[in-house]
Amino acid sequence: IMEDTFKNNNFFTTMAIISGLNHSAVQRMKKTWRALPEKYQKDLQHFEQELSFSQSFKRYRELLADAVENQK
Repeated sequence: IMEDTFKNNNFFTTMAIISGLNHSAVQRMKKTWRALPEKYQKDLQHFEQELSFSQSFKRYRELLADAVENQK
């Protein structure tokens, strides 16, 4: 789902999913996280990096600008 929302430039929903997965109650599920296939762990890390708050959401702002430009 997260990949689809990201591809459709629905960054708010993607960030909401990431936020939910990073919630402390979810993060405490250690056995579940260990059982998660590595592909999904890497995907989550990728989306976290793309929508990171570092440098005042620089990459996120770039993605938004590209999405707006592509709609014209």
